[in-house]
Amino acid sequence: MHKFQGFADKFLGTPSNGVEDIYITAKTKVNGIKLAATFHDLSSDEGSIDYGTEIDLVAAYKVNSYNFLVKLSSYNADELGTDTNKLWLQVATKF
Repeated sequence: MHKFQGFADKFLGTPSNGVEDIYITAKTKVNGIKLAATFHDLSSDEGSIDYGTEIDLVAAYKVNSYNFLVKLSSYNADELGTDTNKLWLQVATKF
């Protein structure tokens, strides 16, 4: 559910004043590990409300039929919600 507007899941429902997400993403690959970092500046569409900022980090690595994924999210609240940090660890395979 957090494909858009950050992995901290602060915007699963749209706030009444809307949401504007200005973001930048950088991606690279080091020794077979895919890395990505995204910075979000989140504010309202109406009323000039500064919701907060978020940084999302991702590392993905594949070994044989196994995919390993680590996600880290840090949301710093200004005028919406509370500061939130989340970490995901995932292993997936195909049979």
